[in-house]
Amino acid sequence: MKSITELMVSIRECVNDTIVKNHLIQNTGKWHQICSCMDSIEDTELAVESYIKNYEPKDEGEKYLLLYGLLQTMIVQQDAAKHLSNSFGLDFSFSPEIRLIRDIRNESIGHPTKKGIRKEPISYHFISKISIHKFEFDLLSTFGDSRESIHKTIHLDSQLETQSKEIQASLLYVIKTMKEMKREIQMKFSGSKLQEVANMEKISHPLGYIQEAAYDPESWKGTYGVKEISKILEEFEKGLEERQLLEVENEDNIAVIKHALIKLERFFSGDKSVEIYDARIFAHFLNQKVGVDLIEQVSEIDNMYRFE
Repeated sequence: MKSITELMVSIRECVNDTIVKNHLIQNTGKWHQICSCMDSIEDTELAVESYIKNYEPKDEGEKYLLLYGLLQTMIVQQDAAKHLSNSFGLDFSFSPEIRLIRDIRNESIGHPTKKGIRKEPISYHFISKISIHKFEFDLLSTFGDSRESIHKTIHLDSQLETQSKEIQASLLYVIKTMKEMKREIQMKFSGSKLQEVANMEKISHPLGYIQEAAYDPESWKGTYGVKEISKILEEFEKGLEERQLLEVENEDNIAVIKHALIKLERFFSGDKSVEIYDARIFAHFLNQKVGVDLIEQVSEIDNMYRFE
């Protein structure tokens, strides 16, 4: 199985896929949660890997610092994995093994001085200083009633292995879910191609009329060309919005095309505020932005939603 670090690379690739990202980003809160979870899982895994690779600490203070840090890191990673799954509507429940790790953390470094305030029995816990090693320490748990004290040795290496396997399984499920999400969206639009709205057959004649009319202001063709291109642009914009692709960049591109069309419409209606050379510049601009760039974009989008 891939490591947590490798799986997170795959998750980021899925999240940053245009189709998936534009779907997820519609819910701002969920989007921020997903991003926070990805960062937290990666950051905590860096800390765990560093702990595993580094030397056995000799200083007592450093031993405590590293032990406290590792146990807290494991809990943060658990929560991040759970919240990442929840972001995709997946049910995530901790296994008994994972809950044991949380209990170890709570008893040893989370709430050692009084655990179980809302529940009985209340317990008190002690880490044996001389027992602390890189992957092992002894924990004594005592109670406020007649219960006998409990001595146990915590094996951190086995706990790390257990957590890693469970986190890996949850990440694989998240990846599977995103791939299914993408397929569903692709299927939705695979039979509705933007090329049916904007193609060279539909665009070439209106653009030609506009170009011709820019040099012959008396021609009726200019007004007709502007009207037809405006219709095509409106349908294209609607298609982008349905696919949740009407982002800032696309909105800006459409806005500048609309601006050129408005100026040309005024020119063809006899508005003297638009000079003939400006009209010719706008006509050439439309040839590039609509006749080349838009056609290429339409092809790329249709290929992106092609479902096989």
